[in-house]
Amino acid sequence: MVVVVVPYKKRRMTTTTTIILFALVLLLLFYAGELIFWNLLYNHAFSAMKIFYILNTKIQCDIIKKNIQHNNNNNNNYYHSSLKNTTTIPEKIQTTTWESLITNHVSSKHNGWLIARHPVELGLCNRILDITSLLILAIATNRTLWIDWEEHPQYYLNEWETIGMTKFDQLFNSSSFNKPELKPPEDVLKRAKHFDKSCFIHHIAVSNDLDADLLMHKEEAIISDGYDWWGGLLLKNRHYKQSHFNGLNFSTGFPILFKTLFGLAPLSSSSPLLPLPLLHPVVQEPVECNWVIQYRVKRPRPKWLLIPIDNFINCAKSKGMTPQDYKKTWIVTDDVNALLEHASPQSRHILSSMNLPLQNESCRGPCGDRVAVETMYKLSQCKRAVLTFGSSFGSCITSLAGIRPVYRVGRLGECDEFPSDEPYDMNTVSKFGNTATYISSTLD
Repeated sequence: MVVVVVPYKKRRMTTTTTIILFALVLLLLFYAGELIFWNLLYNHAFSAMKIFYILNTKIQCDIIKKNIQHNNNNNNNYYHSSLKNTTTIPEKIQTTTWESLITNHVSSKHNGWLIARHPVELGLCNRILDITSLLILAIATNRTLWIDWEEHPQYYLNEWETIGMTKFDQLFNSSSFNKPELKPPEDVLKRAKHFDKSCFIHHIAVSNDLDADLLMHKEEAIISDGYDWWGGLLLKNRHYKQSHFNGLNFSTGFPILFKTLFGLAPLSSSSPLLPLPLLHPVVQEPVECNWVIQYRVKRPRPKWLLIPIDNFINCAKSKGMTPQDYKKTWIVTDDVNALLEHASPQSRHILSSMNLPLQNESCRGPCGDRVAVETMYKLSQCKRAVLTFGSSFGSCITSLAGIRPVYRVGRLGECDEFPSDEPYDMNTVSKFGNTATYISSTLD
């Protein structure tokens, strides 16, 4: 009988190697698990959460407002019923009707105030989408829209980006919604409360008395500080659609509302000093643009999760972009160096034929707001768009002139077409847009 003795040192080396291999397997499983987690979270789980949110919100609001009778008594079709006897108005007449609605509203005497007062952390387009929705609500409830939008100097929100705010009247010429005489009295301002977010979307969609349901008392003020885009729900609310917006749609109305609220103010000596253009040089003549690709880099996420520009280009190519379109394609990005760093040689070659930004990065606040709005107006002339998941800037570009189709590159590089004709709010957890847009899509 032969006995083989294994040296202790060898056994120790074998154990160490096993531990290292086990750690590497765990690390690989961790990365694979995180990818699967993002995929499930952003493509499946949140869709189920939204359905739960819709049902749960209805239950909550029914309990809180149980003595308020809504115009819809059929609970089974609460979100899915459509307005009967709705007329369709030709686009030219719609434009005139929208303009008349806004003009009549501005010149009318109102019974209270809606105050748009957003935190500086909220992005420029996020504020634009909420204020545009607020103007629709102001028309529906006969209230004065007052935009409380003061200047805030830039500061670092995190290691990725700076934020700030340009004073409203230095950036826009829409004094009808910001002039001092529109400001509520001080005693009214002190009493002003914020919208109850737990029931807000529910009431916008179905209420036949928003003053009562949103607790908007006569001659009082209420504050909105977020929500992004939700105006489409009010246009589909059966009561207000019939009484105020019959036959109107947001694809025609949004550009008119946008230009009314956010027309650019002329540059003056009181305007903040502007740096060199950070997105694109501003041109006054029409821009020939077949595609706009928005690629946002600065976001709080691991660098290894950054989707390369290749996916955006491939998304556009899979949807019909040809080499003849390259010279008529405009790139919007907050970090052109990072864009090029993560691009393949083939994509860099294609990008060399496209219209790239002149500067390395954009700035959010007085140093970059004006150029950002000029970019929105200029690139709204494009025909198609590929946008970044989770960034709302592209939605202002595409909604300003009703660009369709619009595609989104998701967290894992997938290419989805946005199925709604509402403003594409990119701060979303499903291909249908944010919660308001998602609910609105069920009302069609």
